[in-house]
Amino acid sequence: MRSKPRAAAALPFDLHSPRRVSSLSCSLLSPIRDAVETRVVDAALRALAVRQNAEPCGQPTRLVTTRSG
Repeated sequence: MRSKPRAAAALPFDLHSPRRVSSLSCSLLSPIRDAVETRVVDAALRALAVRQNAEPCGQPTRLVTTRSG
């Protein structure tokens, strides 16, 4: 006895639709974009910290002490 052929499962998108590619690329690019933005922000914060700690005009910071009495 032969069984009836099963109907193909309904897909939420058309396989041949150009919109399928854009929706796939958007879903793949979102995590990539987030990772890149995070790295850019991290690099900017590191550069800012280095710049704030840099010596003025390249001169080393001298510790000035005062002697009392």
